[in-house]
Amino acid sequence: MTLAEIGNNQITYANENFYKTFGYSKEEIIGRTAEELNLVSPEENARLIQIILGYLDDDRPLEELQKLSPEETEQLLLKLRLKMFKDGFEVNYLRKNGENFYALVFFEIVEIGGKKVTISSYQDISERKKAAAQVEKQNEELLKMNKELESFNYISSHDLQEPLRKIQIFSNRIMETEQEKLSDQGQEYFNKIQASAHRMQTLIRDLLAYSRISADEQPLVNTELEKIAEQVITELKDDIDDDKAVVEIRKLDRCPVIPFQFHQMLTNLVCNSLKFTRDGVTPRISIESRIEKGSNLPHESLKADSKYCHIIVQDNGIGFEQEYAERIFDVFRQLNVKGKYEGSGIGLSIVKKIVDNHNGYIKASGEPDGGARFDIYIPV
Repeated sequence: MTLAEIGNNQITYANENFYKTFGYSKEEIIGRTAEELNLVSPEENARLIQIILGYLDDDRPLEELQKLSPEETEQLLLKLRLKMFKDGFEVNYLRKNGENFYALVFFEIVEIGGKKVTISSYQDISERKKAAAQVEKQNEELLKMNKELESFNYISSHDLQEPLRKIQIFSNRIMETEQEKLSDQGQEYFNKIQASAHRMQTLIRDLLAYSRISADEQPLVNTELEKIAEQVITELKDDIDDDKAVVEIRKLDRCPVIPFQFHQMLTNLVCNSLKFTRDGVTPRISIESRIEKGSNLPHESLKADSKYCHIIVQDNGIGFEQEYAERIFDVFRQLNVKGKYEGSGIGLSIVKKIVDNHNGYIKASGEPDGGARFDIYIPV
């Protein structure tokens, strides 16, 4: 804090915090003005003068304003305080050692010993500025990442898929028209080309699906989950029939969800169960839900005083070791032998991302040859 006499702007008092912050001694401060001490850089001073003149809305030149009487100066300061300093004004100050720091400045006008003085206080906001700068930098990085993601989506949708389609078309034509001219080894090579092209197409499609899952501006709709489950089963009927699987939709509640995302989540979970079946065992999949209190649910991220729609998707497939329960949701993570089961390993990552978009929680549990179970908790 400082006191400065109106008219000559000389500092008549400063507290210990001011000396400590700026690095000056009492002898160096008292009787001098802020301008004489160079408490701000020439660039900052020029910036402040322009702002002050703008707030004063006075056509007189700065030199004339600096020569006003104390009474006239007081009136300008009162006007300035009302417009500029009401909530504090940010200034980039210089310490004696040349270091700069940001502070919010506040001032009042009082009379002491028959003289009008300004009482100025300074709130160091350097750490706040650093934090704001860091947030701004992170936001810029996020914007950059979003632009890169948009570019990736375009490339994946067009530039990557077009040559891939040509590989598939021409390899199919060769196999259809020139197969008899190829040796057994040549046919094997072309089969591998076709299989690799199919895997790449699946990977591109799944990557696009993963990148497009977003919670931004997607409204939650109070939805009958049973209807979505029935739609999913209808759409997957051919796959279900091929595997001779039994899918049971038990009681499902209404729940606030993003409908098309929830549809995709259930589709991925059912497809996952259909993919990882056991030889000689009829695949069985069940889908059900119930409303439960957060206090009864097994995770610290679930609020005890809130209610959740607890959705359970369970199968009797090959299952997995429980030690992999968290890693199963990682992008590209496949716990099983490559080549035995098709897929990119992105399906369950999409499920996890959709649950996160709903501010929910998902838990996977299983055991080898004992099936897999997914417990999903969505706030209601």
